Amino acid sequence: MLCRLISASVFFVTLPQWDALSQAPNRDQLGIVRDTAVAICTSVAGARGRRSEVEIQAGVSAQLSGLIGRLANASAASQGRLTQEEFEGLSREATATALQGDRECRERVFNRMFDKLSSMTPIDPVATYFAERRRSDLRQIQEFRSVAPVHTSRFRDEYICKGLDESKYTSEIAITNTRIRVTNILRLDGTRCKTGYMAQREERLSCSANLSEIDDAVEVWSSPSLRLSCLTGNCATCEETSRGRNRFQDWTEQSSQYNTSYISVYVGGEHALQRKDEFFRFTRALARILSGGSDAAFCSRNAAFC
Repeated sequence: MLCRLISASVFFVTLPQWDALSQAPNRDQLGIVRDTAVAICTSVAGARGRRSEVEIQAGVSAQLSGLIGRLANASAASQGRLTQEEFEGLSREATATALQGDRECRERVFNRMFDKLSSMTPIDPVATYFAERRRSDLRQIQEFRSVAPVHTSRFRDEYICKGLDESKYTSEIAITNTRIRVTNILRLDGTRCKTGYMAQREERLSCSANLSEIDDAVEVWSSPSLRLSCLTGNCATCEETSRGRNRFQDWTEQSSQYNTSYISVYVGGEHALQRKDEFFRFTRALARILSGGSDAAFCSRNAAFC
């Protein structure tokens, strides 16, 4: 239990536990509630006999609305919500108390406000994100993925074919409330070089993991592509199906399943940088989805993107 001096005229108030903050109220928050109590008592005393009770309560409601907004600005942890019914009840109680006009008005109004505000439901930032922004981030991801060009890598030596032409792209990013699945397509082609085995290979790799096990500090790799790394161990389960052929052997198919410590997301290679703003927004949206609404970890590692 805490004691604080509340107004210029000396009186002490025993404060109940400030549940909405999960901690003792700070000096700024106490000052805001105190100042509002003083303002309500002063304004009601001046309006008594000159305005109707309905008009007086409307003025008190306006002051209480300002109080709640100022509390939210004083500390992010203090943000919470009163229902309309709770707010109207507080407004009526504060008005009735102030209309009594006794010397203890400020203390009594302060205590009523404090009791009500201490029961405010704290805002859950993750729940707020799911309700208000996650859908937009999911749309941003799917829109960018659907138009991202294929990432290609070609060996253009005129005299010696050094390797296979390569193309790869992400065909699917599927995200639920708890899991993510990324499907990548890889094609290797050696037929342009009319020497060697003239091999061709096609792979489909689908990897999934729990969102809670993926680092929300999405890594931007060269080319560029993205890497979603496990926070610990090989958290991603991958299913790979492939087929290949060469000049000596017709198409053969194989499949495998394994665990890995990261999931790759292909975003069109260097072509993505031609649409830099969309790429940055896409990457930050993905980071927010992984974290439940925050891109702070991603921005701490990739300041140029934020």
